[in-house]
This record gives sequence, C-alpha cells and structure tokens, in this order.
Amino acid sequence: MARFMTPDWAAKPTAVPYASFGNPQSLNLYSYVKDNPTAVRDPDGHQEDDDVKRDENPVEVKEDNEKWDEAGRALSAERYASQSELNTRFIENLKANGGDDPVTGMCYAPQSKAEGTVTRYMGPAEAAKSESSGYIPNVDPEGNPRPTHVTTDPPMDSAAGAKQKYELPTTPTHRATVPASQAGELGPTPDGRPRTSGGGSQAATNNPIPVKPEQIKPLNQ
Repeated sequence: MARFMTPDWAAKPTAVPYASFGNPQSLNLYSYVKDNPTAVRDPDGHQEDDDVKRDENPVEVKEDNEKWDEAGRALSAERYASQSELNTRFIENLKANGGDDPVTGMCYAPQSKAEGTVTRYMGPAEAAKSESSGYIPNVDPEGNPRPTHVTTDPPMDSAAGAKQKYELPTTPTHRATVPASQAGELGPTPDGRPRTSGGGSQAATNNPIPVKPEQIKPLNQ
C-alpha cells in the first residue's frame, strides 16, 4: 500500500509531493535539491529549479567554472599590472624628488639641483681620513664595518645645531656634502627611523662615499 501524505505546502493531496519516482533521491522530502546543493538551487523550498539543474550536465558545469576561473585570473592580472605600474611611478617620484618609502624604509635623496645633496657630519679624525683617502669611510676607527649615517637635508654650518638635529653622539667639527648621485642609493638607518627626534632626515649606506677635499668643510663651533 502506498504512503499517503498531505503536507501543508502541497497544492493538492498527493502520495509523495514534488517527487520523481524515477529518481530515488527525490523521495527523501528532508533533503535539499537531491543532496546536490553546489550545482542546483531551490528558490521556493519545494523542489530544484529546472532552469539551473546543471548537475545533469557536468560538462556544462565544468565549462562554466573554467570561464569564471579564466575571468578571475584575467582580472587579477590586470589589477596586479595596474598596482605594479602605480608602485613603479611612486618609486620614480621618490627618486626624483626625494622622500621615504613607507614599505621598505628606503630613503631617497632628491635629484633636483637645489636639494640633490647628501651630507655626512663628522669629527676631525674622520674628516682627515676622508680627505686623504677620497672616501667617507664605511668603517669605524677600529676598522670594523658600520653603516654610514647621512642626511638629505640642506647642509648646515652650526656644529651644535647639527648635533642636536641629528642626535649625534659627539659634536661634529666638519661636514662632507656631496651630490646625491655621488652617494649612490641610500637605505634606512639601523633603527629604521626616516627622521630623528630633532626633525632631521636620516639615511645610511654600507658603501664608502666618494668625496673631494673641497667638499669637506669645517663647522662653526
């Protein structure tokens, strides 16, 4: 004897409403879209929508998925190229006008004639060594490698002012100011700060900086 049901949502009494006796999955009234929710939808809660029964055509489903994947990859590539171009322009602007890269901490010296200089404040021993060797050294007095701190600010001639602005451990006696192109590419200082507490810009390099004797000036004490 067949099971007879009259559920509230049936249009009229029927043995098994919204069922297809050729598909056993449809006889389970507690399942959703014949246990295939990833490929079929049920907009009214009765049975799957005939317009989107894509599970009956897996080839079509695969082709649709491939189209979406291809479109997603194309969009991602376009966005990446656009962002890459913006990043390139940003770095080029920093190199041309000077500034700090907030991502890498790299400090770029401005390339304009008015401000395109790099200055190193130093004591008498370093000034003498720089003048005789033709390079601002990248080692300490004991010969140990160390980063050379410099600034891209316009040079100042006050020894006390330089000590305060750039947080120097001792009062400098000389400054060496060279064109930015002569100093090469600068990186962040070991503490990672692009500016000192006194407001001075600071950068560093691990390479010796070429310098001419006339580029080394004494400071006002």
